[in-house]
Amino acid sequence: MEWKEEERQIDQRVETWISEKEKEVENQRNERRNKDFEKAYEALMRAGYNGVHGKFQVPEHEKHEAIKMYELVKNADKGLCLYETKSKS
Repeated sequence: MEWKEEERQIDQRVETWISEKEKEVENQRNERRNKDFEKAYEALMRAGYNGVHGKFQVPEHEKHEAIKMYELVKNADKGLCLYETKSKS
């Protein structure tokens, strides 16, 4: 009977270890995703060119669409959406 208790404890430790590893992998994935989106957002805010070869500005509506998508993904885990998406008819 004692070996059954030990086996149960071992199984419980294995399940705990597996769930901790899965959480760790998920957290790393989320951190990487958030960092990538933050970098893209910062690049978007500085987007455009003004120099020797001419001047190009990213259209404001494209910036706003990208910001909407960024906010949607950023807040997806919370179930929030700060910007309403409007369908164009």
